Amino acid sequence: MDFRLAVMQDLSQIKSVYKDIIKKKNSEQIQIWDDIYPCEFFEEDIRNNRLYVLLDHDVIVSAFVLCDTNSGEKSVEW
Repeated sequence: MDFRLAVMQDLSQIKSVYKDIIKKKNSEQIQIWDDIYPCEFFEEDIRNNRLYVLLDHDVIVSAFVLCDTNSGEKSVEW
């Protein structure tokens, strides 16, 4: 598995992954997110260079945001 900074071309695949997670959890009576959160925030996170994707053989399996909520955005070095 690899991870990298997300790009706009990833947006539809990221949203699809998370919509599948939401659907599965809702079917299990576990409501962790809704139709708005987190999917509607991915584009802004990509534009702000804070959304990363986890890839399994070039397929996006997850995405996550790295930021410091206490002091604004924080640079991360890998």
